[in-house]
Amino acid sequence: MIDLLPWLAALSVILIFVGLEALAAERARARQVKGRLHDVGLSQEHAPWRERIQHFNQWRRLAFLRRMLRQADLEITPFTFLTAMLFAIGAVVVGLRFLFLFGLLQLIVMATALVTAGAYLYLSFRRGAYLKSFRHQMPQVALTLSNSLRAGLSVPQAIGVVAEKMPRPAGVEFRHVAQMLELGVPLDEAFGYLLDLFPIPELELIVTTLIIHRRSGGDLVRALTTMSNAVLARQRVEREVYTATAEGRMTMLIILVLPVSILLIMEFAMDHAVSQFFSQPIGWFFGALYLFVVVTALLLVKRITDIQV
Repeated sequence: MIDLLPWLAALSVILIFVGLEALAAERARARQVKGRLHDVGLSQEHAPWRERIQHFNQWRRLAFLRRMLRQADLEITPFTFLTAMLFAIGAVVVGLRFLFLFGLLQLIVMATALVTAGAYLYLSFRRGAYLKSFRHQMPQVALTLSNSLRAGLSVPQAIGVVAEKMPRPAGVEFRHVAQMLELGVPLDEAFGYLLDLFPIPELELIVTTLIIHRRSGGDLVRALTTMSNAVLARQRVEREVYTATAEGRMTMLIILVLPVSILLIMEFAMDHAVSQFFSQPIGWFFGALYLFVVVTALLLVKRITDIQV
């Protein structure tokens, strides 16, 4: 049973993040239902403990986490995410207790560092995937706006067409803009909110074109069509560069995984020798030196492979 505990702990951590995905989807559906109830005057008052949680979620020190969750397309609150992290830390402590010969305080510090890094990487991965998907939709967004304006629709109506016709994420984000315009928010402010949340160069180009046309006039249909073709060409070049730098990204992965794998093999093959080494001050020194070297190498390789188009 003892040998199964580390695997059960790892499985529990995985299930926590899978549960976050399911919870986010359920929260999104629940918000839609609450919005409909509010529209017909059937919204309910919140309990005092719910109000305290809401105040916690609006705490300004959590603004970065709220922004990350929004950009990662997770419809959950910071309180829910931090609670899931606490459960994950507990599971990791249980797993590490039967893998390494460390004290409880050291295990808590290690588990906190691992879960925090894992949570940040998880949010960064989801954020990157969401922004990448949004960027790839920009040519189609510009073309849809152009076709709608060519059909005689106004700019707010064309934005509504994008919100209705385009799949996620462009459809969802432009639906928010369309709702803000319906509430009387100026076009500059509505798109300013979107750009602040998703600083995508192609989106900024589309927004700038729409705002300039609204102020000065011009052939907006032709401008959007030309922009769509230019963005498509740029994305083709980016895919070629991504393919050419694949070897560098694989080098980053090897630098990250190989030393950790060697340490784990030595830990189990040499009767917890690695745990005993890192329990000493000299082990802490070399551990910090190892992290510094690995992080420096990763940053150097990333700088080499990060080619702007």
